[in-house]
Amino acid sequence: MKKKELTKMRTNDMTQQEFYEALSKTTKAYSWSIEGNKITGTVKTGKDKGQTVSPVTAVCRSKGHGVYRPTKAGTRTAAKKLGLSSGFTSSAYEATTGSTNRGNGQVVRGRVRQALGL
Repeated sequence: MKKKELTKMRTNDMTQQEFYEALSKTTKAYSWSIEGNKITGTVKTGKDKGQTVSPVTAVCRSKGHGVYRPTKAGTRTAAKKLGLSSGFTSSAYEATTGSTNRGNGQVVRGRVRQALGL
């Protein structure tokens, strides 16, 4: 690889803070709910009306990167499109599915709830 290629950052890389800000702007397009520890959203308008989404897939859809299922594979693909790190992606998935209540997943769940106003 050339030196210029190493220092060049992808234009679609998103930081965690940018993700939370983008997530907070999705409250009009999605109906968010918490059932137990699981955070899910439902699309309110458009051709995908009524479809269930996770916070990561909702941000990906709102940014125009495509529609993905709220599964682990769908969340990973959506996060790659957004440029999120794999570590943050796994923490976000665990936080929104309620699969664990320890470590970084608990912090991410709190930040997601704060961004959505839940």
